[in-house]
Amino acid sequence: MKNKEILYGIIGFVIGVIVTFTVTNGSTQNGMMNNNAMTGSNNVSTTPQQVEKIKQEEIEGQKLLLSIQSNTKACKDLSQDNFEKIGDYIMKQQVGSSEKHVVMDANMEQMMGKDNNVQMHILLGKNAAGCASFSDATITGTTMPMMSH
Repeated sequence: MKNKEILYGIIGFVIGVIVTFTVTNGSTQNGMMNNNAMTGSNNVSTTPQQVEKIKQEEIEGQKLLLSIQSNTKACKDLSQDNFEKIGDYIMKQQVGSSEKHVVMDANMEQMMGKDNNVQMHILLGKNAAGCASFSDATITGTTMPMMSH
């Protein structure tokens, strides 16, 4: 149980840092976060194709998570790519929309790099599916730059 609490703490901390960075560097316009405000950068933009791609990944992730929750699949049946898609679904739930998720991904990639962004989604997916282990968090935690500072 202690390991699960530590794992949840690591996940919560990383998401909290990302959301805090996003909100404190952002501004609202007509109640919506604009892309540049959310990322804190004028160099980041999103396209309708990116949003559509992430929507498909979120839908796949939701289906995969439901298959785990309904016991039609087991953790051992899922690949890292499957867990990443579940993580995409969880991120959408956290940020509220696919559009914000695309911007959050860009923000995370600027902060942590693409590989660490993928690893964070995998960890979120494993955790949501009940498939995460303490060693997953430890490995991810040591590779993420923000976790070592």
